[in-house]
Amino acid sequence: MKQEQKTFDQVMDVFGFRVIVGSVMQCYMALGAVHALFKPVDKRFRDFIAIPKANGYQSLHTLLFSSFGSPIEVQIRTEEMDQVAERGIAAHWLYKTPVQSRAQNWLTGLVESQKEAGSSQEFLDNVKIDLFPDEVYLFSPKGDILSLPRNATALDYAYAVHTKVGDHAVAARVDKKLAPLRTRLNSGQTVEIITAPSATPSPSWLDWVVSSRARTEDLLAEVALGNRMALQVAQALARTVDGRVLEPHVGNAEKILITGAERGVLNFPDCCLPVPGDDIVGYLSSGKGIVVHRTDCKNVPELRKNAERMVPIGWDRQVSGEFRSSIRIEVENKPGVLAQVAAAIAETKANIDNVEYQERDLASAVIVFLLNVRDRKHIADVIRRVRRLPVAVGVQRR
Repeated sequence: MKQEQKTFDQVMDVFGFRVIVGSVMQCYMALGAVHALFKPVDKRFRDFIAIPKANGYQSLHTLLFSSFGSPIEVQIRTEEMDQVAERGIAAHWLYKTPVQSRAQNWLTGLVESQKEAGSSQEFLDNVKIDLFPDEVYLFSPKGDILSLPRNATALDYAYAVHTKVGDHAVAARVDKKLAPLRTRLNSGQTVEIITAPSATPSPSWLDWVVSSRARTEDLLAEVALGNRMALQVAQALARTVDGRVLEPHVGNAEKILITGAERGVLNFPDCCLPVPGDDIVGYLSSGKGIVVHRTDCKNVPELRKNAERMVPIGWDRQVSGEFRSSIRIEVENKPGVLAQVAAAIAETKANIDNVEYQERDLASAVIVFLLNVRDRKHIADVIRRVRRLPVAVGVQRR
């Protein structure tokens, strides 16, 4: 109570009962019975039978409103589950159940963590993170369940899947929506990691990850300490005995579909300002993430020389939001011409973000408008509307 700065009234498990039954089915029947006696506290029910903890612990936890005003915590489990909880994961080591296999994997991870830890204190801190977290339970696209500590990010998930997946992660899909690697995850979400062969870890990743496995990766540690460059470390870890460098295999990159909700993940550069409907390519840029270019952008031929950094990308069928686009308009230099052009653009429901005179003399002027539009058709409507103005000499998209 003193350590967590809670009053006696705030402690929710003063009264606790443990119910031991004969089977898993009886666990849920007992749960229904206690919920029929007392009303359960909202959001305080945990099902560790369906989704066991990483160390093999299984039980049903519920908190009830008692008739005398104090909350009651009830734990319901089978006799075998109780033996594992009381005596540890070795209690039923001979039983080849999925839970015991998962616990064995957890022990293997502890051994690896001990080898990688720089000191005994670091190892102890990692064990505490794995043993005493408020866990989140996540699903892979195939329905597999992974448990991670509370506040885990998509990057933690990537390293939980496989070290190579984490090392080459560039973004994630959380419930089929594109999200950055620093996204905090919640229980029940389905997570998929997007990788690129040319991607390498960044020192800033250590500020995001919370799981011990992600934090103790040798590669991340070397990069974060600045001892070596990320690419050098990756190559060093991939070397075979004879000194050859092996390219890590992370699977075929699936095309990323832009929905409009990825503004923090994708970068739309000023050189070509792509909008939905344009033919586009993606480029993995250091420090900028995935940069989206129009295929006819003047910079694309140079970017294609680094083919390993090209990322398959396209537009989703339904894209929300507005995107920046720019048009260059040559007009007769007459009083009120700017107002006429602005009014024509406004009629198409396009928002004007910026206006700049690039050239101007007594007879004509060139004006560049930076606009917010929905898609390629929208910008085409703007161009057609402006061309109908008597003062417009020429209009083109930049």
